[in-house]
Amino acid sequence: MLKLEYGKPQHEKPASFTRFVLPFAYSLQRLNVRKGTSDTDYQWKEIHEDRYWREKYFTPETGKVLFKRAKWFQLEQVDKEWDWTYPMYFREGRILPISMSKPRLVLFEYTEEERRDIPEGGDLLQVGFLVIELFFTKVPEDTSLDMPTLDDLLELNEQFRYWERPFDRHECKGLLDLMGDIPASFGSKETLADRAIKPEQDLYAERWKSFLRFPICCQGKTFRFSTDLIYADNRTFTWACAILPNGGGDLRRQYGHFLKPWELGHWIKLLNVDAPGDSPYATHLSRTFEREWAEERTYKRWEEEGTFYGFNYHSGAMLAPPDSDPNLCEHF
Repeated sequence: MLKLEYGKPQHEKPASFTRFVLPFAYSLQRLNVRKGTSDTDYQWKEIHEDRYWREKYFTPETGKVLFKRAKWFQLEQVDKEWDWTYPMYFREGRILPISMSKPRLVLFEYTEEERRDIPEGGDLLQVGFLVIELFFTKVPEDTSLDMPTLDDLLELNEQFRYWERPFDRHECKGLLDLMGDIPASFGSKETLADRAIKPEQDLYAERWKSFLRFPICCQGKTFRFSTDLIYADNRTFTWACAILPNGGGDLRRQYGHFLKPWELGHWIKLLNVDAPGDSPYATHLSRTFEREWAEERTYKRWEEEGTFYGFNYHSGAMLAPPDSDPNLCEHF
């Protein structure tokens, strides 16, 4: 079993997590309400932690778009501690608690000015990201819980990422088995399993759209934002960070010391957001075209140190040990 380093990301030391990113087009409308009228809203959050490493990692143009021409917001609740933690039911009857960090919005080309020159169909540059981060909760006082594995992370990523139903009866292919106990929408007491027994009920879009209904507050001003156009893909973009005690060395010890990252089925599936096999060895297996695909999309600079890093048009991934300084996970 490939055990993960887990817990709250960047709390004490690097831990595994996945960020699911849903892009959408937006426009702002000023509301004549006092700040704090809503008990749940998005508050402007200046990024201080790790900003130097993040900004310097990109080209100057990309850094400017991300940090100077965009605003970042975080969902806050008045007089209420943030707590989104629910059990999920993995294979072989294993129950693991999964937590969500406070959702974030990134609004690109952000401006509060009233605009009269918006073209029909909206401003194509005003795009937002809804960022949902999930991680395996650490419960040190309860030693009866199983420790999460890399195969668990693969299963979580594959099932959670859909914001629209990809095909008929997809929910019966593991989604309800894994996360039937999570809320059907944010703030609702109705679970996915509750909603599934009702005819013609959506189990996908509402989970994501419910996070886009809150106002945003910035420097004493409150805005409502409309999101008429959402990502054309039925999957969110997925950033997966798998921290193992020895990084890629753990995979090589188990399956072959001389194997390259793209010859390791776990790395291929993490990079492509594929479900695990019926066993860790089945997950390791891969086909020639999969290995060729992964080689073209794997950054090779740090592979000998056990850090695998790669990206493609629908996902990005890293697999590494926890002792890099600064850890690569701080870059994204």
